[in-house]
Order: sequence, then C-alpha cells, then structure tokens
Amino acid sequence: MNVFGVGFKDKKMALRFLVNRFNLVLLCVIEMKLVVVNEKLINSIWDRNTRYWVVALSVGISKGIIYVWDSSYLYVMNIIVDMNGRVIHIEGKYSV
Repeated sequence: MNVFGVGFKDKKMALRFLVNRFNLVLLCVIEMKLVVVNEKLINSIWDRNTRYWVVALSVGISKGIIYVWDSSYLYVMNIIVDMNGRVIHIEGKYSV
C-alpha cells in the first residue's frame, strides 16, 4: 500500500484497517513526509494499548520512518537511530 500522505485521514484509516485486519505485530511506514509525529497520530493508526513506537522524522528531501510494534509480542532490547536519524535499527525478541 502506498501511504504517501500518511497525514491524511483516509491513509490513517487504511493503516488502522491493516493493523486490525491482519493483527500486525510490527508496522513500518517508510518515506513519510511528516515533520511531527505524536501520540495522537500513532493512536489514529494503532489502537492497542500494548504498543511502542520510534520515528526518524522527515528532514529536507529525506523522508521519515515510523515503526510501531505490539510490546506484548515483541520485546525490544535495543534501538539505534543512526546516520542523523536516517537509519533505525531495532533488536528484540518475538514471543507468541
């Protein structure tokens, strides 16, 4: 799915549908152009209470990245944001 324009209501609703329909444990939105990501935005696409998120914001022509995961299934032990926020490395364990 192309989520270009994730700031728009219809794109947020489409992401929320995918998260709930397929019971996603991890969601990654790449090449988003938002310069502000907050709890309100994350809540609009991921409505479970057991979630964490990390973001590398859009800077200049570089697009941003959002990772959201269900902390009841994915235990994250380490997050590294590198290369001036352009790379996000997440280490963890998945449990059923």
